Amino acid sequence: MAIIGLGSFLDQIKSFEQSAEQYYADLRDRTNNDGVRLLTHYLAKRKQHLPQALSLIKPKDLEEARGFPVLLSEDQIPGPELFEENKLNENATGAELLATAIMFTEILLNLYEKMVELIPSGPAHGLFRTLTVIEHRSIVELKKILAMNYF
Repeated sequence: MAIIGLGSFLDQIKSFEQSAEQYYADLRDRTNNDGVRLLTHYLAKRKQHLPQALSLIKPKDLEEARGFPVLLSEDQIPGPELFEENKLNENATGAELLATAIMFTEILLNLYEKMVELIPSGPAHGLFRTLTVIEHRSIVELKKILAMNYF
């Protein structure tokens, strides 16, 4: 376990979202499946939830929250290896891509739920509460798309 500042945690989440966006762009460049290509565009665009949630917080409150210490084990925050370990091949189906996107989103949701538990109140608590709601909605949306079996 390590104590890290909330600012460092947010930076790691931002990096995770950017890695996810790159993951989808990479698959988009390798696939010949038009449905998968369309999904990768959609998934890359929607993976910017952190900036959306941060924009709802006053700059002063955000600066204060960034210094808040949190206790996390280092393996709780996934790094680039997650994307490499789950790399889809160019023949991946839409269902495989959606299942992977759901998994990535569930990882973020679990992290945000942990932060809601660790931070009892204040702007940082509100931030992670908002992110939890956003990611819950995303999972429902992705599961609906998967259930349509369109791709």
